[in-house]
Amino acid sequence: MLCLQYLAPIAFGLFSLASAAENSSTTVPIPPSLDPWYTAPQGWKCKPAGTPLRVRSAPGNISAVVNGAASAYNVMYRTSNSHYEPSWAVTTLLVPQTPNPKALLSYQVAYDTHHLDDSPSYIIYTGVRTDALAWELCLASGLFISLPDYEGPTCSFGAGITSGLATIDSIRALLSLSDELGLDADAQYAMWGYSGGGQASEWAAELQESYAPEMNFAGMAIGGVPINATSVIRDISGTPAAGLAFSALWGLTSQYPGSWDELLKRMKTEGPMNVTGWTEAAKKSVSETAAIFANQDLSEYFTNGFNFVSETLFSTIFYRDGTLGHSGTPKMPVYAYKAIQDEINPIAEMDEVIDNYCLDGANILYERNTIGDHAGEGLNGAYPAMFWLQSIFAGTYGSKYNATGCTIRNVNTTYSDFSA
Repeated sequence: MLCLQYLAPIAFGLFSLASAAENSSTTVPIPPSLDPWYTAPQGWKCKPAGTPLRVRSAPGNISAVVNGAASAYNVMYRTSNSHYEPSWAVTTLLVPQTPNPKALLSYQVAYDTHHLDDSPSYIIYTGVRTDALAWELCLASGLFISLPDYEGPTCSFGAGITSGLATIDSIRALLSLSDELGLDADAQYAMWGYSGGGQASEWAAELQESYAPEMNFAGMAIGGVPINATSVIRDISGTPAAGLAFSALWGLTSQYPGSWDELLKRMKTEGPMNVTGWTEAAKKSVSETAAIFANQDLSEYFTNGFNFVSETLFSTIFYRDGTLGHSGTPKMPVYAYKAIQDEINPIAEMDEVIDNYCLDGANILYERNTIGDHAGEGLNGAYPAMFWLQSIFAGTYGSKYNATGCTIRNVNTTYSDFSA
């Protein structure tokens, strides 16, 4: 690779907390597909992973759309794709109204998309803010909140390596800008994510020791994590969530050149469910594809149903990049939560992964909720996860939770237990 010896300088002096609040309302947010800012600068591939490439005060009036946010930054940074080749991603740092400069939470939004304009750095302005309750609760506690576009510019939903590495590198980038962003250089950092966001977080935790051994995460809260791509694709076909299987197939194949075309070769060319309709859906937003594929049996698009998932090409991709539990054991304390009746992915798969982590010495509190389904647990588990994270940042974790080994228990938790 030819490496240039320069990179367009980042105008750090422009990005004080005061100017961010002042400038954030002076421009209108533009979809990433149309915004020239979402273009990596010359020479970016030669920079180390985690290097900031661009910084700006986030456009629009962030305090008007995110409760508890005083200002925000967009940071583009160098990261790696699923083959550990140079890539880039963007994260949005939300600055709380009463900031604690010693606490940074990377919240991985479950944006589950194949469409760039559904990325968190843009959808926070649109009113389609999945998981907003979680990060707004934490902003109220004074935490700086990072919302990475961890699927990257290829929108690789379900590609766990890409998502995990982009999550890790988003934190590296922010810490390297600590003085400019108002963070302490030695700030504690932790992760939280639910569903697809929990998947990205868990991949980051599994990959951290090999990819970023210098990092020391304070903790991680993960909920409703889809463990196995093959299981998810089969399980949600024919349900209201079938569109997620489409996005996952797009995202996983996006990291493996030629595999999307191979997928299309296995599809029907005639009938109501055919390759033409499938490829047209790839041009749509995540909400549009959700409506298109809702309750459809996606196996009907393929000449031999879902048999392709057992072929070497696809089974290798789905295992390497779409299956958790084989890339490492989290080295930080973990709070995991899942509804026993989760319909997106069987809880037995999460149980097995947690058991294996525990056998390898992990420190985990795993709560299996007898109440609710996948969507319900996103709300029901939010407050317990936040309380757990607060103990991490407050230094009270050891006095409130078991700081060694694993605790696995069934609970009967509802959102109303805490929200009254």
